[in-house]
Amino acid sequence: MKLLSHMGLLLTASMIDRPQRIEPLCNSRMSLKCVHVNAETSALEMVRCAAARIHGVDPSQRRSTSPDANELTSYNLTINIMTMTSIKRSPVALAVLAMLMEEPLHPYRMQRLIKERGKDEVINVTQRASLYQTIQRLEREGLITSQKTVRDYKRPERTVYEITEKGRDVALAWIREMLSSLTREYPEFPAAISFLALLTPNDVLHLLEHRTKAIESELRRIDGILQEARAVPRLFLLEMEYLRALHATELSWVNAVVEDLRAGRIVWTDEWLRQIAGQFSTHSTPDKD
Repeated sequence: MKLLSHMGLLLTASMIDRPQRIEPLCNSRMSLKCVHVNAETSALEMVRCAAARIHGVDPSQRRSTSPDANELTSYNLTINIMTMTSIKRSPVALAVLAMLMEEPLHPYRMQRLIKERGKDEVINVTQRASLYQTIQRLEREGLITSQKTVRDYKRPERTVYEITEKGRDVALAWIREMLSSLTREYPEFPAAISFLALLTPNDVLHLLEHRTKAIESELRRIDGILQEARAVPRLFLLEMEYLRALHATELSWVNAVVEDLRAGRIVWTDEWLRQIAGQFSTHSTPDKD
């Protein structure tokens, strides 16, 4: 039933203020070269160049007057966006900021909400120490701030945090970047595949057969969750759909490799590996000193 608590996000969506002030900058084609700070670029020139790019003006056209208020505002917003991208992001950090966009919370409550809403399917909050470290880092970066300390009956003191205006801007910028950009990730399975020749074909076959059973079991679990949460609007189940698509694609690929191993279309021996190694070492280009 835990995904049914996604319905709580309907209220969340209506509560979150979606500031639009940085949208023009996100849609502009301004070159970041215009705002690189170095010893040879004056502050006035940076203001002029950033504002010109945002407003569609050729920055090569010299202006004899000082920048107006709009140019200064554009410059400041541009610098703020560059600062956002320099802050280390992570799924846990995004979850913390997203939770605090609803209301001030203490870490224990954050962790519970993430789990109750099923976000722990895609965000690892099993280690509370890691969550606390992330919260401390976000506070140092000025994205959140401590609001007060509360103490429930027979419980230790808990610090309640709230999000800052900077935190809101960063959270939205992170979501935009995560959705639009492809980030290289390094999961364990592809790493093991790259070295499977260290095992025997028969060993690999049995291991991959075992993996197919595990994937099929996980697909059944996800299907059960989606079926149970069928009354929840699809918007709040997209991450589970994504996970299912990933597992289904992997299952199809692993099954194909298993069939090739069974049929002997993929096979290797120590002697063959030595021959291949010698063949490629013969054609390889020697390193230059």
